[in-house]
Amino acid sequence: FNHLPVQCLCEFLLSNSNNISSDNSRDIELINFLQKMLHSEDENDYQSSYEVLEYFLRRLSSTSRFGRQSAIQAFKLLLKNIDQDENKDLEELEIEAESDWLLKYMPTIPSFPYISERIIVQLRSACQVENSPELIMIYIQFIATNTLNDPVTEMLEHVACWSLLIVERSCVFASILPKSEDDPKYDEKFQTLNYLFVMFNNFIIKMKENNTELTLPELSLIHISEPTRQAEI
Repeated sequence: FNHLPVQCLCEFLLSNSNNISSDNSRDIELINFLQKMLHSEDENDYQSSYEVLEYFLRRLSSTSRFGRQSAIQAFKLLLKNIDQDENKDLEELEIEAESDWLLKYMPTIPSFPYISERIIVQLRSACQVENSPELIMIYIQFIATNTLNDPVTEMLEHVACWSLLIVERSCVFASILPKSEDDPKYDEKFQTLNYLFVMFNNFIIKMKENNTELTLPELSLIHISEPTRQAEI
C-alpha cells in the first residue's frame, strides 16, 4: 500500500465498495490504511487526507448514479472505524442513519477545519447533479451548518448554488419542499427549507453590514460547476 499512489488505492476501494467483506483480510487492510491517512493528526499529512476525500467527493457529482452510490458507500466504510474487538461486521454500517457518514463523521476528521471549504465546494457541485431528494437535503444541511460565519463573498457562492438549484432543477427542488404533513419526510423537508432561508437571510444581513452592492456583471462572474449532460436517473 505504501508504494501505490493514493488515487490507485482509492480506486481499488471504489470499484469494490459494494462487495467489501469483513472475512477478506486484504479488504480490511486497505480500509485501515486509508483510515489512518484520513485520521492522521499530523498537519503535514493533511494534504494526503484531502486527496483521499477528494477522490470520492468528485464522484458525488458523477453523472453515473452507480458511481455516486459507490462513493457514498466508500465514505461509510472509511469515516467510521471498524471495531473488530466487538466483532462488528461491515454490513452493520447499513444500520446507521443514511446521513451519518457526512453529518456525524466527516467533521471528526482532524484535518476538517483546514479542508472544509474544499469539501463544501465539491458538495455544491454534487447538488447540481444528484437526483435523490434525501441526499440533496443532507448536502444542504451540511453546507448550512458549516458556513454560518463565512464572509459575504463565499456566502454569495452558496446563494448562487441554491438559486441555480431552484431555477434550473425546479422538479428536483420541488421534491425537497414540505407540502403535506402526511409526508413521512415532512420534518426533514421543513428543516431543509429552514436551512435555505437561514443561508439567504445571513447573506442579505452580511451585505447590509458591509454596505455591499452586487451588480449583474459581478454575479455573472460567479463560477459554479454545472454538468454538461443530465445525470443518470
